[in-house]
Amino acid sequence: MKQAALLPIVVLALACAKAPPKADGAVDAGAPAVPGARTEIEWTAPAKWPSVPDPNRFRTATHKVPRVDGDAEDGELVISSATGTLEMNLKRWSGDFGGAQPTTTHRQVNGIDVTVVELNGPYKNVAKSIVDPKPAQPGFKLLAAVIDVGDRRYFFRMIGPEKTVTAARSDFDAFVSTFHRK
Repeated sequence: MKQAALLPIVVLALACAKAPPKADGAVDAGAPAVPGARTEIEWTAPAKWPSVPDPNRFRTATHKVPRVDGDAEDGELVISSATGTLEMNLKRWSGDFGGAQPTTTHRQVNGIDVTVVELNGPYKNVAKSIVDPKPAQPGFKLLAAVIDVGDRRYFFRMIGPEKTVTAARSDFDAFVSTFHRK
C-alpha cells in the first residue's frame, strides 16, 4: 500500500479517538482526541453506573446499569452523537422494540432542550442482529434523552430489562439534570 493511501486511514482513526473522562467523572459528549475539535455538552454519570469499555467506535461512552433482583442481565447506558434526525432514530428504536410506539416528553435542562423517550416491549437490536441473530428479548425498556445541537444530536440511551430500567428512572432523571453547555 502506498504511503499516500494511508493518510485518510490515519485521519479517520484520529477522528474516532476519544478523550478520557475527567477526574470528577464528567465526560465530554463526542470529545474526540483531535486538537481543535468542538464539544458542546458535558454531563456527570452516577457513580453507581460504572464506565465499561465501548464495544465500537460509534459510542462516546458506555455505562453499566446494575440489574435489580430477578433480572437476568444488567442494563446499559449508551452515549453517542450523530447527525440523523430525532424522527429517524425514533423509527429505528421503534423497530428494535417490535414496532412499539415511543412516548416523548420535553424538558429544559440548564437552558438545553431535551427530548426524553420511552419504549417498552420485546427488544431486538435490528442492526446488530445481522452478526448476532438471537431472538427478541421480551420485557425490555428504553429510556433515552436526546439533545439537538444544530446539525448534531447527542443520544443518551438506557436499554435493559424493564424492571432494571424502571428502577433506575430516578437516577436517569438526575443524570439528565447534569447536562450543561461547556
